[in-house]
Amino acid sequence: MTEESEFISRTGSIGARPEEVFSFAADMRNFTRFTGSENISDWNAERDSCSFEIPMGGKVRVSVTEREPFSKIRFEGQAMNSVEFRLWIQLKEADDGTTRFRLVLRAVLNPLFKMMVSGKINEYLEKLIGEIERFSDWTDVAEDTQSP
Repeated sequence: MTEESEFISRTGSIGARPEEVFSFAADMRNFTRFTGSENISDWNAERDSCSFEIPMGGKVRVSVTEREPFSKIRFEGQAMNSVEFRLWIQLKEADDGTTRFRLVLRAVLNPLFKMMVSGKINEYLEKLIGEIERFSDWTDVAEDTQSP
């Protein structure tokens, strides 16, 4: 039986306002600027979608499906030619002018596959949270970024 699995990251903190983070993260052309490109090839992006290749995972396609200004961005995608997933970034302004955020990933996985990939998915979310926290160019939105 296949069921939807949910993975929730820890809450991270960004030294920028939610408006800045939202404007940057809602444009898929900026994706590799805070995730790195060492494990991504064949990168192609437009404002609302991107596609790329990852080792052992094949082609990944991601599209923005909802933008709720300054609080949430939803993405839908497909990986490994069959795994459909939804990812969203939740943003909330903190009292000190920073942004608290977390990532939620939902995917339909059969129990055996879930057992095999759960650790890797959680590791990836933790790595992504760390990269986002270290990123500092939130106001530098790249309008024509086509390669990492």
